[in-house]
Amino acid sequence: MTENVFVENYFDTFSDKLIAVRILTGDVLLKHRAYEIQYRGPLPKEPKLNKKTWKQVETGMERQIFDLSNVFRHYFGKPALRWDDTVREVAYLHSKDMAVHDYFSHYRLDGQGLKERLAEKDVFYLTAGENIAAQYPDAPAAVLGWLNSVGHREALLEKNYTHLGVGVYQFHYTQNFLNKP
Repeated sequence: MTENVFVENYFDTFSDKLIAVRILTGDVLLKHRAYEIQYRGPLPKEPKLNKKTWKQVETGMERQIFDLSNVFRHYFGKPALRWDDTVREVAYLHSKDMAVHDYFSHYRLDGQGLKERLAEKDVFYLTAGENIAAQYPDAPAAVLGWLNSVGHREALLEKNYTHLGVGVYQFHYTQNFLNKP
């Protein structure tokens, strides 16, 4: 057994039940900076990622968010969502726009919301919803954050949604949910 292994326990704040466990090393825990920790010594250096590597990380996080969303939907008795590439593009463009223009909102700086962004890509749907997050250290943390927030949880667990597109740009995350005919 090593002394450099830590366990994070994630609780569903609505039921006070343990819903996830993360096992990580001390250097990864420090990189997450999720807690106010007092320690001695230098912080681990942040890796410098090139565009190609960022794209791989973002794509991986998008798939993680999709998979984790369906895991939690299953856990709470909701039907699985299907992946939608066009809706993923809408979500990605919103995450990128928020990061590049340094804002955090469901509305772009020009006032356009999800409805308008979906219309730009000719996406047809009955109902739609959106979750956004920023500055979480990774995809699992973002999903668990949404699960523990009333409005975000409602979107994540809405039984009538059938499709999901997830867009991640660096540390900005967008989920677009749709009920499609």
